[in-house]
Amino acid sequence: MSLMKVVSSHEFFTSDSRLASDTSVFVALKGETHDGHDFVDEILARAPRAAVIVDKAALKPQWSKNAQVTPVEDTHAAHREVARLFREKWKPLVIAVGGSSGKTSTKEFLKVLLESHFEMFATHKSQNGEQGIPKTFESLRSTTKLALIEVGIDQPGDMQRHAALVQPDIAVLTSIGEEHLLHLRDVATVFVEERKLFEVCWARGGECFAPAADLHLSSLGGHAKYHLTPERPEDVRASFRTELAHPYALRNAALAASIALQLGVPEADIAKRLLDLELPEGRGRSWVNSRGQTIIADHYNSNPASLRAGLVYAKTFADRGEGVSLILGDMLELGTRSLEYHKELMADVLALGARRLILVGPQFTQAARDLGVQDAECYPSSDEAVAKLGMDLRSLKGVLMFKGSRGMKLETLLDLL
Repeated sequence: MSLMKVVSSHEFFTSDSRLASDTSVFVALKGETHDGHDFVDEILARAPRAAVIVDKAALKPQWSKNAQVTPVEDTHAAHREVARLFREKWKPLVIAVGGSSGKTSTKEFLKVLLESHFEMFATHKSQNGEQGIPKTFESLRSTTKLALIEVGIDQPGDMQRHAALVQPDIAVLTSIGEEHLLHLRDVATVFVEERKLFEVCWARGGECFAPAADLHLSSLGGHAKYHLTPERPEDVRASFRTELAHPYALRNAALAASIALQLGVPEADIAKRLLDLELPEGRGRSWVNSRGQTIIADHYNSNPASLRAGLVYAKTFADRGEGVSLILGDMLELGTRSLEYHKELMADVLALGARRLILVGPQFTQAARDLGVQDAECYPSSDEAVAKLGMDLRSLKGVLMFKGSRGMKLETLLDLL
């Protein structure tokens, strides 16, 4: 049976065997800890009219006799195709959020501004890639009015494929910068690849949004359905929480507010909900702990642009006379120019005049050594930093900013606090 016929006679799809029912399509995926094929017998016994998609290589003789079982060459590819077909079947309004950094915070801001006005679902955390995007669409139902989908890319061609699946009616790009340069090579290539999200959206007659402050994205101005939003909207600044003084947070909140207005959310409601905006965990969220330390946790991702923005935010504390300590992990996936980028950023780091500078990772360590930085405490990994620092971080006064790529595991240092 073709996937289109399978989809046409069922209400939703899932890769979670616990949710499989007579009205669903179950796609058997093999993951790191579970294989969906192990649950097919139980599903067919419990829900005999459930459509089940399995890998040909895993097909059992008893399944091949069941008209509800459809074998395919690759269930992960089928999962994406089923997601696309259900997206076409139920036709929700789809907002796609892409960009080099700030995707997750923008998506979360949009969710806060829109969820009381639409029956909707959104990408969970940062499941924005090959498997995460179709997994997100498993929440789609016939009653869904809006889908908020985060889209991430790692290499050329990713955005074209993801956009073809997502089919955005509204698209937003948060920024263009150094990301995944091991495969994307340079910022020019990043721009070419990211803007394909806009090209697909415009081809569908959709609306696109971007920050006016981004030089690459502002160069696309002139399209009738292109909205460039200001970086620091004075009319809504007073409604933001203190932590949203982070420059990227302000920019992304402005994007979210512009899209909400476009969708008819009343200005008064937007202003009220701006008070509820909170940066996602690990992406610049700040708080004061029981010892009076101000913690800025921005350790989920790092690249030159986002680190510079983080330093601008840290400077707002330094300008108020609060001592700032920097705990910086390497920026990963920057390709052959990685060390060069770390050296370039060291000038911005040193300009802050941090009370204490702790560098974690071989790239920042080498950059500090090459530049003759004397006051930096360098550790090859977060594990070694934890072992050497112990409880020393607890004694630091003022502001502690943790910034690094996810692979540097700076959360293990945060756990000391």
